[in-house]
Amino acid sequence: MHDGPQHHSTQTPPHRMSAAAAHALIDAHEHFLLTTHISPDGDAIGSELGLARYLRHLGKSVTILNDDDLPDHLAWLPEAGRIETLVEGDVAQQKALAEAEVAVVLDTNAAERLGELAEPVRQGGTEVLLIDHHTEPEDWFDHAFQR
Repeated sequence: MHDGPQHHSTQTPPHRMSAAAAHALIDAHEHFLLTTHISPDGDAIGSELGLARYLRHLGKSVTILNDDDLPDHLAWLPEAGRIETLVEGDVAQQKALAEAEVAVVLDTNAAERLGELAEPVRQGGTEVLLIDHHTEPEDWFDHAFQR
């Protein structure tokens, strides 16, 4: 049964941000950590590499750090060698985690899918920006850009 015209809210849902707000967040910070889900696939790795390239073009410091290794079939991608795999006790990785002002989580909205990086990303004192296309996100991040 239809009770008349439906009205859609023009307000952004909690945590959701516009493209302009995402750009403002990026502009306001210098040090970024990018990560994605365990067993990363092509859209996850491509998203990391593309965003990292854009951020570096803006003069930002970027570390790409994942829980799992880059799949062999994606090693041919330009700049794939810049993707690091989490190593327990790695001082440089710990420094990158500590210095990151914004942790950008790509292609997953479930913290458990970050593997061993879930806790440092969530508890690291950085702002967490989720960029994802999946629906029904969890509520552990600070900002979300979802389409």
